[in-house]
Amino acid sequence: MAAKEYTLPELVREVAREMNIEEMLKTPEGMAAVTSIVNQALKDLEAKLTSEIAEERKLRTAAEEGLAELRDRLQRRETFDRDYGMHRGLDGKIKPNVSRQAAETIFNLVRGLATKNMDAVRAVSTTTNSEGGFLVATEVATEVLRFIPEMGLYPSLARQFPLGTGKMDIGTVLSQMGAYWPGENNAITATFPTFGKVSLEGKLCGAFIPVPMQLMSRASAEVGQLIADLIREAILKEIDRVAIIGKSVANGGTDVFDGIINASGIVAVPLGTNKTHISDVDPDILLTMQTAIPEGSRSDCGYLMEESVLDNVRKVKTSTGDYVSGHFYTPPTGAEPAKLWGKPVYTTSRMPAYSTTSQPSTRFITYGSYRQWALYGNEQDLAIASSDVAGETFKNVQIAIRGITTVGVAAFGPAFAVLETASS
Repeated sequence: MAAKEYTLPELVREVAREMNIEEMLKTPEGMAAVTSIVNQALKDLEAKLTSEIAEERKLRTAAEEGLAELRDRLQRRETFDRDYGMHRGLDGKIKPNVSRQAAETIFNLVRGLATKNMDAVRAVSTTTNSEGGFLVATEVATEVLRFIPEMGLYPSLARQFPLGTGKMDIGTVLSQMGAYWPGENNAITATFPTFGKVSLEGKLCGAFIPVPMQLMSRASAEVGQLIADLIREAILKEIDRVAIIGKSVANGGTDVFDGIINASGIVAVPLGTNKTHISDVDPDILLTMQTAIPEGSRSDCGYLMEESVLDNVRKVKTSTGDYVSGHFYTPPTGAEPAKLWGKPVYTTSRMPAYSTTSQPSTRFITYGSYRQWALYGNEQDLAIASSDVAGETFKNVQIAIRGITTVGVAAFGPAFAVLETASS
């Protein structure tokens, strides 16, 4: 049977009844005994109340932290339930990526171009641009393009930068001034920080999308929504490709920008001698990358690689066949990405995939602070044009829709490390 619990007044009355308190209080020894009993009862009651208050505070703190995390997650940015088409707004409801009014504007512009109804085109566009497209209103262009920084990997990692006209040179500092203890009558040693720059320049990025002509006969905002999503999807995929693995004409390639892995001055970290396969990567060389970059650029860093390469790193085993990834790999939790050696790892299909084929001097993993040293800019303009004779559109009864915007990407190479296979 469980012991009965007493309140303090009940306890006093019970003790008084059992022990004949009146008689005990007539002697000094009895008074001392009663005092001792009451003090002990007070201590027990205080301990119990303290424990219950602590437990209540613990539960309340956990609830407050959970609420704060949820509020922070909602206020940071809108989260996506699907890759394209819909997103979850701050109010928790699923919404289209562009408003109905914006979708109707895009649809009316495209249908006007398809039917050669220039009055309808001029009614929903502002002017023409140098490429022959019709500029949609700024607020419509913003709705179409605003999710690129969240849906594209590179724009979501890079620092957002206002993209002005022409070329913009942005100063960088990788090292700091030093202080010395020169001693009496001795000169202070002169030190100078290492300055650099990264240039951000806007270039045209266009999406070319064939749409069945029969869709143009349907006055539907959903068609405008579809067109907006297709334009955005095509643009963001190309931004990711060029910004990560692009190789400019000046560097022997065909792209308008050099991606991170080809950035000028990037710190190359080669695999060991004769390791010409991507499959030769191991956790040790990934840890080496962390100290390969200058000290002034080592904060807020992370890895960027293809998912199959990460999977291969996680498969490393001991001689007895036991996985050792627990020592250097941390699985993703909630909104936090997976980590290697305590640093975030981001995966993209744009990077070279895992392979056992010899690929000398192939760059396939980068490491650095993308939010500090990788830049992304977009003018938030969108020009739309169409044609029913371009390519195979006439034969396929389609209309080709072209969306063009201005984008700039750049990375400061000396702040990044890139892992590459051995040259031979």
